[in-house]
Amino acid sequence: MPISSSRLSTIVDFLRTRPGHENVRGVIRELCVVGLDLPDQAANFEVPVPEVRGRIDAVFGSTIFEFKRDLRREQRDAEDGLLRYLADRERSTGRRYLGIATDGANFVAYQTSQGRLERLDEFSPSQSDPRALLRWLDTATTAREELFPDAVTVRSEFGRDSLVFRRALEDLRLLWRDARAVPEALLKYDLWSRHLEFVYGTLIEPDELFLQHTYLTIVAKTMAIRVLVKGRIQPGELLAGAPFTQSGLNGAIEADFFDWILLVPGGDALVDRIALQVGRFRLSEIEADVLKAIYESLIDPRQRHYLGEYYTPDWLAEWVYSRAVPDPLDTKVLDPSCGSGTFLFTAVRHFLDAAEKGGVPLQEALSRCVDQVSGLDVHPVAVLFARVTYLLAIGADRLRRKEGPLSIPVYLGDALQWDVRELLSEEEVEIAVPGEPPLRFPGSVAGDPALLDNVLRTMREFADQAASIRSFQSWLNAKTTLPDTDKDILIESFEHMSALHAAGRNHIWTFVVRNLTRPLWLSLRKGRPDVLLGNPPWLRYNAMSPDLQLRFREASKARGLWEGGKLAPHHDLSAYFFARSVERYLGRTGHIAFVMPFATLTRGQYAGFRTGRFSDRRGNTAAIVRFEEIWTFDSDVRPLFEVPSCVIFGRKSATSGKLPATVTAYKGALPRRDATPSEALANLVKAEQPWPTTVKFNNTSIYRDRFKQGATLVPRRLTIVQSVAVGKFGEDPSAPVVESRVGSQDKAPWKFLSPYRGQVERQFLRPVLLGESIGQFRVLEPTLGVVPWYARQKVLLDADAALDQGYPHLATWMRKVEQAWTKHSSGSMTLIERWDYHKELTRQFPVSPHRVVYSKAGIFPAACLVTDPEILIDHKLYWGSFETIDECRFLVATLNSEAVRSRVEGMQSQGQWGARDFDKVMFNLPIPRFDQSDRQHQDLVSLGERAESIAGYVEIPDNVGFQRARKLIRDALLLSNVSSRIDQIVTQIIG
Repeated sequence: MPISSSRLSTIVDFLRTRPGHENVRGVIRELCVVGLDLPDQAANFEVPVPEVRGRIDAVFGSTIFEFKRDLRREQRDAEDGLLRYLADRERSTGRRYLGIATDGANFVAYQTSQGRLERLDEFSPSQSDPRALLRWLDTATTAREELFPDAVTVRSEFGRDSLVFRRALEDLRLLWRDARAVPEALLKYDLWSRHLEFVYGTLIEPDELFLQHTYLTIVAKTMAIRVLVKGRIQPGELLAGAPFTQSGLNGAIEADFFDWILLVPGGDALVDRIALQVGRFRLSEIEADVLKAIYESLIDPRQRHYLGEYYTPDWLAEWVYSRAVPDPLDTKVLDPSCGSGTFLFTAVRHFLDAAEKGGVPLQEALSRCVDQVSGLDVHPVAVLFARVTYLLAIGADRLRRKEGPLSIPVYLGDALQWDVRELLSEEEVEIAVPGEPPLRFPGSVAGDPALLDNVLRTMREFADQAASIRSFQSWLNAKTTLPDTDKDILIESFEHMSALHAAGRNHIWTFVVRNLTRPLWLSLRKGRPDVLLGNPPWLRYNAMSPDLQLRFREASKARGLWEGGKLAPHHDLSAYFFARSVERYLGRTGHIAFVMPFATLTRGQYAGFRTGRFSDRRGNTAAIVRFEEIWTFDSDVRPLFEVPSCVIFGRKSATSGKLPATVTAYKGALPRRDATPSEALANLVKAEQPWPTTVKFNNTSIYRDRFKQGATLVPRRLTIVQSVAVGKFGEDPSAPVVESRVGSQDKAPWKFLSPYRGQVERQFLRPVLLGESIGQFRVLEPTLGVVPWYARQKVLLDADAALDQGYPHLATWMRKVEQAWTKHSSGSMTLIERWDYHKELTRQFPVSPHRVVYSKAGIFPAACLVTDPEILIDHKLYWGSFETIDECRFLVATLNSEAVRSRVEGMQSQGQWGARDFDKVMFNLPIPRFDQSDRQHQDLVSLGERAESIAGYVEIPDNVGFQRARKLIRDALLLSNVSSRIDQIVTQIIG
């Protein structure tokens, strides 16, 4: 019988008291055997380990428990014991083990790494969610079978915060260190990084991202194959998708960049271990919506945001498809940025349903479907999920009744074709090979997915067996009816691939060729779709690498899409992706329906896009689109995207036309993120509204250039600290003890690091204002930061420099945090360079006594006066220094006013909850230079001073968040009538 909620709540309360070794052991047994339904015999207690002269407190499967009375005092002893026990078990069994030290109130998970103990995770039971303890133990013990594959459970087991992920990533780092000496592994990494970097620019932590993708690929491939096959599968067969190929499903799972793991000792064991974890789920019951949710939960949100990926819910894909594709059987559809396959699932289902209703024989329907519904994406893990989604859309019953092989038409490719050597005819396609001549394929093969798959598979098998050119020629003659000229091209490519094989560079090329040829073919006349559907990447301009920014800027100029000057940083990839897709893929009468940022309808950087004529200044036209219909979804529609969005329907045309006079505006709250089409229809209302007002940026205030962004003091765990009480004799006032501040907003991987503690000379401890540190007209609560500014020499000190200058405590602190930065960050910047990026830190010195600071983001503005010369400013705030306190108060009152907020709301970027970033948009208003002789300016200064006094008297309760604190201040200012008087004057000043 499962543990009841009341019993679980009692257990959590009991464990939080740290009840002692025996009590903790008894409770853990109850949780595992009763709560997780593990067999009693799976638990072993007091297991003797003669080799290391000790006893293991408990073993559940591959998990070792070490129980203590109080980890705060006994953690070192627990770690020493776990290191001995883990090493012994792994040496004697040849398997990897997980270690957990606990006193009931705290659980710490470890594994061994190169003879040392590596901390993986920490968990503390809480009454806010007692059942979280069971979920955590379930993942840690990995002994329960037959789990239902819902998104929450899969995310808990395999997501970025799971023990499985962290253990695997640590092992992958060690394997990758060895793999760097293997030429084929390096080739796979180089091709992967070239592929993503050329399309999206500089990657965040490329090595870590490659290892994350490797892990996700193993998880996803195992999930897909377990749908077909139960029992253990050899790692090589699993990663190559052998069960799918044997079932006549080509291109579903294939060897790719990430099977490098099989090239080094220990890689196959890691694949087995992850596959064993995945095999605990009843994957035959998995559905497409679960698969999509799993993909979204597993992909690093930093990467999703960085690459501009916003996933489309099923209901919106259904609506868009139904509007854009009136006749599924006679319409060829392409999603050039298919993600995990939402639009593809909808299109396949509609096509096959229409075929069944129309009496089309099944095999004909399947063959036509894979010819008429296809997808591309640049993200290798997304493509893998999209292929499985495609199969789920076809359905197991149809797949069982198929009469011949199918090639799944979802390809890893660059839809924009930034870096493809193009043929100007349909007779031949070339694929560039680094440092080698290109691989060539005739159009007759590149345009036939099934034939291409067959040719590539044969080339690889023959190359593996060192078959002669004559053998391959004999196969071509026996198995194909190609003309001799096409056979000659293929024989030449086979000879080239055989040479690559001899150099240890062969196995990846069948994967590369299959995927890169398809975008080229789809852009040529015979392969072009009738309709483009999708949600293109909204990659921000400032997230692109300098090289990509240059290519994007030049390509945008060539299509009349570039707006420079102050608008340049506000561009993103979506408008260019739209225009380029129309140019490359649509025929003369083709249609497009793309989900786009709402800003494309109103913002100045999209002015060229809204013309529909994509041409340069000399009149060279790449493409013309007539916009036919627009749907809008503002921030009131939620949950949806992080920013307001729209859907743009258009058709390729010989002449441009006027924009539609109206848009269809949707509003309403959805019951859940993955609402059904019927739920969306019932909860959203629509109305015809005029085309949204275009935002104009006038840049009229002289104060724009007076304000600067604060310093990027991240990671917080390495720089923001709190004081530590050190006992009844007090602290050393010249060098207090401090500890890293732990916050709920800490990001991975930094949040997994233990807080750092140590003394730091007082002169290097400075109050720091973060975004959360200010309210309207007052400072709320500064944080404390370790800031190694050496005023005598006007420099920032790293560890070595601090020691040279005679500051041993600062040197010790900096050495620890610099080592952490070097281990866990990417790129070439040092920690000091990160903090002082663009001189954002050092230019704050010498500190001015009169500064105005305001929040970078928010629905309501927050600005205040700062007079403390010790305080430094973080990048979540903007700051400016001024000669007089009156000018500061004039600006603080202006920036806090509703008159300014209401006027810039439409200029702010939009988030899921409305207006989001302020940055410098308020300086698009005509805020004049402060004039001491101007009566209105004087009145505003007096009101600002009065507002400071009122704000200062507002009582802010302990443990109240900064948003609540700001509201308390706003309410007090409204009640006093000061804010309305400020608004009246500001309105008169700025008009």
